[in-house]
Amino acid sequence: MHARTAVRTALAAAAVAALAASGPAPAMAISGAISPSTQSHAKGVASVWGTAWGTRGPYYQYFCYGDGTSCPAMNGTTATSATYSRAFVPCHTTTFTQKLHVQDYYGATEDLYSKATEAGSQPC
Repeated sequence: MHARTAVRTALAAAAVAALAASGPAPAMAISGAISPSTQSHAKGVASVWGTAWGTRGPYYQYFCYGDGTSCPAMNGTTATSATYSRAFVPCHTTTFTQKLHVQDYYGATEDLYSKATEAGSQPC
């Protein structure tokens, strides 16, 4: 066997052995939060949410307002927090359910929820 081939073979064997010894990435839950978990406002007053997450980045996340608009596409980020706000203007008092979805680099996911109740008023 040629000397370079022997070195490459030894390095490849060492790399395979190291990967086998390390095993798969540990299963870890994402540690996430959305705050506040509930809030109430008069019609047109903005609801504000602080969100945080973290274990192993980078992350992919999206935040849905729960008002019938479509959820945005997954957003890749290295950040571990974000702030969101929305002023709802319902005709009748309505509770909207928000959703924060986070996925880490290894595919672990977490869904977190919050509720915002907005007072309605007439005329609509």
